[in-house]
Amino acid sequence: MNQEDATVVYLKQYLSDLEQSLIINGTCDFLYDEIQNESLRQIFAALQENLLEYFENINRLLPKERKGSSHLNAHSSRELLELIQFLDKLKENVEGSSKEFEMDSYYSEVLEELRKTLSWSNGSTLPYRERIKILNTRPIFSMKDSIQISRPDNPYNSNLQLIGSGSYAHVKTFKDSFLNKKFALKCAKRDLDEKELSRFRQEYDELAKLYSPYIVEVYQYNEEKHEYIMENMDYSLDQYIKTNNNKIDLSTRKSLVKQIIKGVKYLHSKKLFHRDLSPHNILIKKYDDGTVIAKLSDFGLVKRQDSNLTTTGSEVKGHFIDPDLSDCGFSEFKVKHEIYALTKVILFTLTGKTNFRNFNNERLNEFYERGCGTDFNQRFSSVDELESFLFSYELYAPKTENKKDLMPGH
Repeated sequence: MNQEDATVVYLKQYLSDLEQSLIINGTCDFLYDEIQNESLRQIFAALQENLLEYFENINRLLPKERKGSSHLNAHSSRELLELIQFLDKLKENVEGSSKEFEMDSYYSEVLEELRKTLSWSNGSTLPYRERIKILNTRPIFSMKDSIQISRPDNPYNSNLQLIGSGSYAHVKTFKDSFLNKKFALKCAKRDLDEKELSRFRQEYDELAKLYSPYIVEVYQYNEEKHEYIMENMDYSLDQYIKTNNNKIDLSTRKSLVKQIIKGVKYLHSKKLFHRDLSPHNILIKKYDDGTVIAKLSDFGLVKRQDSNLTTTGSEVKGHFIDPDLSDCGFSEFKVKHEIYALTKVILFTLTGKTNFRNFNNERLNEFYERGCGTDFNQRFSSVDELESFLFSYELYAPKTENKKDLMPGH
């Protein structure tokens, strides 16, 4: 048996050992589609998934002060050391073969630093350091014989154009001269305090974990400048509807509503609440063939459904704020509060109106009450229920005498 054949056999056994030692959810599988060897493809994805999980845990524990330190418990310390050893063993056994690979230099340096800190017998002290970057959108392993493309670190240089501003950030566009493609750059405002900067970074971290055609993509975070590169879109939903209201046909409106619902359902499947759904925070891309795509954006108020990070008494924020939140507080945000905002977004998309009461269509009025009514017992209990009502009752096909409710300009 030659070295190549032996390496293939080894990788199959290595993958089997890895699957018995690690919890693997497949969240990084899509990053390694181009790796030809199936075993190595799964190995890279599993190692990246677990390394990033440990790095996220370390980031949560890192002290905020330069003089401080924190503690990683003994169990986690041993598990991470075992994972590093797994990686070392893999490198040694594929060296010199066509399966030889490289690890991203940044992560190689992180692992070397951790080796000096981690302990096999006790917990490990974590001294202050910058947060570890979490790359959910690009691979950290590559084949050694693969082509490495050199590109400038700052592809946007001076061709930035301001296109919008919010409470916490400016959004600018630029054309990447290397890729010959337009991107957006979201920059935190200079006067933000530490807590606000932390939430800005959290927005990026949560977006980077998501992979859906109905969620705007983000690509790279700059720690020093507190800014990140994101997918460029053409309009906000608010701009698109108001600018083209008399031109948008019903089928396009229906398509946009379905996409928005899919985005929210995907977000909820990840145990996240957006908490600020609005026509301003849904972005639109319009293609040359007339296709229109809607994507959720602006995750500055995003919250994990099982998290208690929002402190009691936190200021209620957002565009479509459920009045109930004024009584219970932002920390008690529930799915029915999300449905309140989603209902208004849908009605705006369908009709172009910002007055959501007293439609001349009973079904529209009932939809509004089921989504925004003050009686929680009568509200939709889930996005699935809202979607079922929306389509089962032919909300888009009102009687002839009531068609004006779905016609723009009325």
